[in-house]
Amino acid sequence: MLIVPVMQILDPPTVLLLEDEPMVRDLAARELERAGYRVVAARDGVEALLLAESEPVIDLVVADVMLPRLGGPEFVRVLRSRRPEVPALFISGYAEDPLGEPGAWRSGDAFLPKPFTLRRLADAAAAVLGAPRAV
Repeated sequence: MLIVPVMQILDPPTVLLLEDEPMVRDLAARELERAGYRVVAARDGVEALLLAESEPVIDLVVADVMLPRLGGPEFVRVLRSRRPEVPALFISGYAEDPLGEPGAWRSGDAFLPKPFTLRRLADAAAAVLGAPRAV
């Protein structure tokens, strides 16, 4: 009997990943893909807004808080004005309150401090996607 993971039968969830550090972005994208997600990666929020226009479905945003041009919380606020259902996993190496942006943080979202293991990133993404969320 062949057992196939559910994510291989159905369309995999799409993750929009925002990270300005190329090595971190590449490693995170590979780990999320290995965990069964389809990943669309951007260097900052401006690039992510352009990518989001051509994506019919975004199941999760994984966004660094501090990005050039348009940061993660600001991007999520703009995206949610068009797609209020999209949950977010924010990542940052800064200890201060990184989510002060109004409209960015809500129930069901999560914050993962850097540094983190790649496995922890995949686990956090799965937890956010499995969490009940308020729209």
